[in-house]
Amino acid sequence: MIKKVMESPLAIMVIPLSLGAAYIGVQERWPYVMIIPFINVLIVLLSIILVTIHNKRFPKDTMRLWTLIPYELREEDEGMQYYTYRATRKVYIFFALALPFSLLLYVIFGNLIKYSDVILLCLLYTAQLLIFWLEIRKAYVED
Repeated sequence: MIKKVMESPLAIMVIPLSLGAAYIGVQERWPYVMIIPFINVLIVLLSIILVTIHNKRFPKDTMRLWTLIPYELREEDEGMQYYTYRATRKVYIFFALALPFSLLLYVIFGNLIKYSDVILLCLLYTAQLLIFWLEIRKAYVED
């Protein structure tokens, strides 16, 4: 259960999206916006505790605390490599289309919509994770 939560796209999205919200909040002088970094620190500490608990419970199925390779890129066998290949291909195609389109949106709406750059980056990040996760999820649904 802990491993599923830690490797879900929601857990991966929380900190970058909250940092985007914190940036906008600081610029807009929202009250209590400085609580967001403290919440992020608590999330990181909770993640460390959960990974440690999982590793003690399941020593044969450990999770790394710090890794440069995201949890999504699990390539345990040839089947998983194929799903990862398909997912990364879809994300690449998405970025090949979405980046020029988002640049066009930024040129058009950059001065009209405040913080459109941060909003576009957060939307691209969220869409990338969702595209990848929906494709990888097929491997687990078929099992």
